[in-house]
Amino acid sequence: MQDEIDLLDLGIKVVGFFRKIFWQLVIAAALGAGLGFGFFSLVPKQYESKMLIQSEKLTYSLGKSLLDDLNQLALEKSWDSLGAKLGITATDAETIIAIHLKSPIDRADQLKESEKSSFEIIVRVYDLTKLILIQNGLEKYLGNNHFTLQFETMKKEYYLAVISKLDEQIAKLKIQQEQFDAGKLYVGGKDAAYYFDPSVFNSRILDCELKKLKYQDSVKLVKKVKVITGFMSFQKPVFPKLRQSVVVGAAVGVVVVLAIALLRRLNKALKSDSPAA
Repeated sequence: MQDEIDLLDLGIKVVGFFRKIFWQLVIAAALGAGLGFGFFSLVPKQYESKMLIQSEKLTYSLGKSLLDDLNQLALEKSWDSLGAKLGITATDAETIIAIHLKSPIDRADQLKESEKSSFEIIVRVYDLTKLILIQNGLEKYLGNNHFTLQFETMKKEYYLAVISKLDEQIAKLKIQQEQFDAGKLYVGGKDAAYYFDPSVFNSRILDCELKKLKYQDSVKLVKKVKVITGFMSFQKPVFPKLRQSVVVGAAVGVVVVLAIALLRRLNKALKSDSPAA
């Protein structure tokens, strides 16, 4: 029974405590929300976007290492050096906050083999209008390292060598076709000669021509880094966020008032318990 009375008395004191500071809490929450809104309005907005790239030779480790160098320059505010690497001005480079490469490892089991050379680059900036410049700069920067440049050269040389061989094959087939049309191409003796089917020449020449066109297209498409999907200009900032700023501001205001009220209450209790001088 005594315990119930003590709990009831404690509950009444707690309710009384909050009733006493209710309006202070309301005012503090309103002021905190106002400060949160002010924070949202004054702090430079940060935007985030991502692009999807593909490269047969740019590994995740190499790409991350290259982007870590850019992030270090941004952290050190070396805007001239950062701009030089991306081929943009120092002023444009100042809008970059961070650039990250997302690893496909977390969903590798869901990927086809041909998709494992794709990566997402996530960039955070102050100015959305600079995204296209940063995108072009990143494409060139990631593709102009020695490893990927060497790969592009070797790939093009391979395709051009195949095209050259196909040209030789087409030329030989056309000579044979001309010989056939002139009646000079046959197998067997003069009295028992038999001729090739003329459609064989046409089909083989056509097959070689189609292969040649395919490799010619491959030469044009050989790129160290291909942009599959470029950066999108999303209008909502990732930091600061209006709702978050207002809620956090209001919560801070309430916590401050509660802390002050509790300290006053504790101080008062200590004074009342201290022996009279």
